[in-house]
Amino acid sequence: MLPKEFTENKIVFPDAATIANGEFHSDVGEANIIYERYYEKLKAQNL
Repeated sequence: MLPKEFTENKIVFPDAATIANGEFHSDVGEANIIYERYYEKLKAQNL
């Protein structure tokens, strides 16, 4: 049995309203390599 503070955590178990307002991302497949490359370039800029 899980502790009450865990089972009542809205981050772990969001309610229906939170889920309805959320966004889901689709798998971009092999294009992920391109996203990773540009993300690494962005991080290297030390903004």
